[in-house]
Amino acid sequence: MAIAVHRTEAESILNEMVHKREAGYYPAFGLAMVHVGSGHRKDAIEWLDRAIDERNTGYYSFYCDPIYDSLHSEARYHQLIRKMKHAS
Repeated sequence: MAIAVHRTEAESILNEMVHKREAGYYPAFGLAMVHVGSGHRKDAIEWLDRAIDERNTGYYSFYCDPIYDSLHSEARYHQLIRKMKHAS
C-alpha cells in the first residue's frame, strides 16, 4: 500500500510539473528526476535528452549521481552522456 501511495504522489507531482511546463516553462531536468524516481526509465531518458537540448543540466552531472544508476543499462543513456559532453 505504501508504494501505491508514493506512486500516486509522484504521479500527482509529475502531472503538476507537466502542467506548469505547458503553461509557460518548467525545466526538463526536473521532469527527468521525477520519472527516474518513479521507475519510468524511458521517460526519464527522454526528459534528460530535452534537458541537454535546453542546456538546463547546468553544472549538474547526472551521470555521476547514484539516483540515475537504474538508467545505466539503457544504451541511450550512454549516448546522452556523450551528447552532454559535446554540448558543453
